[in-house]
Amino acid sequence: MVNHLIAKVPSWAFVALMAVGNLTCNEALPPFENLGTVIKAGVIRARYVLVVDDNSMEISSSVRHLYDETFEGMTNLNGSVTIALPRLQSVHKTVLFNYTSLTTNQKYNTTTKILRFDPGDTLIFRIRWDFVDDNGDSLKNTAFRYYADPNCPFRCIAEEEVFSLTASLRLFDEVPAAAYGPVPFSVCHVTNWIDSQVCAPINVSSPCSYFPSARIPCDSTTS
Repeated sequence: MVNHLIAKVPSWAFVALMAVGNLTCNEALPPFENLGTVIKAGVIRARYVLVVDDNSMEISSSVRHLYDETFEGMTNLNGSVTIALPRLQSVHKTVLFNYTSLTTNQKYNTTTKILRFDPGDTLIFRIRWDFVDDNGDSLKNTAFRYYADPNCPFRCIAEEEVFSLTASLRLFDEVPAAAYGPVPFSVCHVTNWIDSQVCAPINVSSPCSYFPSARIPCDSTTS
């Protein structure tokens, strides 16, 4: 339902009415309430990407509008994702994102910076990280511990690493940012993609299942 709230909404209203979660088809949208509380942030997810021209971590975060009012306001959609490796506290990376990271919403006017957020809408932000930290060092050479893949002499597989992901998102200007995480994400980094005609492909949804039982060290810089 679009009403007078579109024309002028106090800043707290944007916060109060941005909740993230899952509703079943039979659940009614919550009514408008003057909650004046912080955004209830949603899920932050990650997946490992290994294809011919991409070897990275893809991170996405979402915000779903669960209330029965439409909101519209100016925003730069400022946000950031911070990736840390607890095993090595010197390893961390902060990636900034904005409206260019949006994947699912066409209701943002890049000229006026006005976002229209209707009931049921979901905003999904997605960024990629190439495993280079804030110091400019590639984890391939500084952090990952590689071992030879017995099924393919042309690649190496790293021992499992568990990253910690946190994020923040300012959905509308003058509204406190939503906080996501920390969420753990484990991955066994693979040095490089190999054509399936050369070696059996690796299912990147579970790369650690390919970790070799015989730990023969492998120099990632020469693989």
